Amino acid sequence: MFFARYRFALTWAIPVGAMIGTTLGLLLYLLGNPDFRNFGGWSAFAQTVGAGAGVGIVTAAAGLVGGVLTALITDRSRPEPRVWVSGTCYGAAVGVFLLFLTVGIVSDINNRAMGSEFMLFGTVGFFVAVVSGWAAIPLLHGTRNRFEAETLRTERPDRART
Repeated sequence: MFFARYRFALTWAIPVGAMIGTTLGLLLYLLGNPDFRNFGGWSAFAQTVGAGAGVGIVTAAAGLVGGVLTALITDRSRPEPRVWVSGTCYGAAVGVFLLFLTVGIVSDINNRAMGSEFMLFGTVGFFVAVVSGWAAIPLLHGTRNRFEAETLRTERPDRART
């Protein structure tokens, strides 16, 4: 029942993350170093946009795991089946932030010469987590609207909208 309830958000989380990552990769290519664009040509374009899409997919997967875990933990204590938008958005943001903190810790441990990678990944992770939380809001609102419409159709057909 849980996955049927959150089906819309679960289905669209990864494609939305890939789209946001691709857009940021394209912006990085267009607004970035002009020498890189001139020297690299189409391969530089494909590399930058592809890396943006890859980072977007991994970030969306981390947000998806955080949101699903938050929903699984909190849905057990709720008396009625509903979609919890705000808490699941916070869970997605925390999942993304923990991913970036983990990457920063591993990078800091493996590279002793640089000491600021943990702070760099933590700071970038904070901003990416905020964006991920905001990106989860429309997905979860759509999920809640679909779930409430289905519930209304099955339990109270006299009050359902057509």
